[in-house]
Amino acid sequence: MITGKSDLEELRNRLLDLTLRNNLLNYKASAARSIEIIESNLAGIYQTLVLDEKGMKFQPGEKDTESALEEKNIWKYPIFSKSSKNTESTLDTPYTDIELRKKLYSLQNKSRTVFEEQGYPTLYLALGFVQWTEN
Repeated sequence: MITGKSDLEELRNRLLDLTLRNNLLNYKASAARSIEIIESNLAGIYQTLVLDEKGMKFQPGEKDTESALEEKNIWKYPIFSKSSKNTESTLDTPYTDIELRKKLYSLQNKSRTVFEEQGYPTLYLALGFVQWTEN
């Protein structure tokens, strides 16, 4: 039973995990769980996704070639269109078409697994990072 303001503060402090175990505070980007966005307007992304509640699409980088796509028939389906690039609704990535498809597929599978095991959907969007290193 909570008897006073100090008890409430103690409970609140126990709920906040400010240690290195908290993945929201101590995030290490890995190939399997993140997609890097390059040259983007962060305020525009926030406006589109959160305030306007519209969707955005990932756009692969320009470094892949058609011959590389033809080698991998499984990833050849034309989801991404390089000619119709709408900058307001796309998120540019540094990955090739095939790399981006693999990353999205992996993230979708992990999200589905978490939902099936724990019963809630997860998606984290981090716009800008502060990098801190101790001397």
